Amino acid sequence: MSCLLLLWGLITQPTLAESQEHRVYEPQELDVMPVPRVHTKPVYPFELRRANVTGKALIAFVVGPDGTVTSTEIVEASEPEFGEAAATAISSWRFRPGKLKGEAVSTAMRVPMVFNIVEDPPAEVAPYVDRPVSGPVVNLSDVQVQPKPVFQAKPTYPRELRVQGITDRVVVGMVIDRDGYPCRVQALRAEHYAFGEAAVAAVRQWRFSPGENGGSAVNVAMQVVIVFNITD
Repeated sequence: MSCLLLLWGLITQPTLAESQEHRVYEPQELDVMPVPRVHTKPVYPFELRRANVTGKALIAFVVGPDGTVTSTEIVEASEPEFGEAAATAISSWRFRPGKLKGEAVSTAMRVPMVFNIVEDPPAEVAPYVDRPVSGPVVNLSDVQVQPKPVFQAKPTYPRELRVQGITDRVVVGMVIDRDGYPCRVQALRAEHYAFGEAAVAAVRQWRFSPGENGGSAVNVAMQVVIVFNITD
């Protein structure tokens, strides 16, 4: 489980030659601050969780006028894996954009994330709850318009396996529902459990444009292959 706190900060300023519409504003310059409306929790790196390693990361980014996140940068991280996990999560966030004089503008932001291992109370459900799939599920080969990824979180490479030079190809099965969310995500084939867990954790964050038949969105069963390669 990880917790996070939003802070406002500074990143590289645009030059004076840049047009006003491309300017990146600081939060204190705005009339209305950006407000998160979709914020995915970072995936705790498997090897660090198993080793009970805690830490933090500071991520700088820009919230655009459309509320999407760009220019993500790891400012600092106690472990590289924490920085990668935090940056990946923040890249999928969506905001109500900041406004100046009624107009949506780009805003520079910083977010510190704390990775802290906390045991869940016995009565509490698991952090990830699979979305129920409503209606029939169609095979990928039977749809007229296939699901297309619009956001793909990169899996975190298990540290011990990277150090040992171990690679793997993980086959992940899932159902992309009519809203473009992956459901029933599971590792169908993996040589190492840690690779399977890392792949599933990443794929659960993916988002798709849904598959269609006859112009209507449908639930689609599909598989993807996640390659863990030291050169990545």
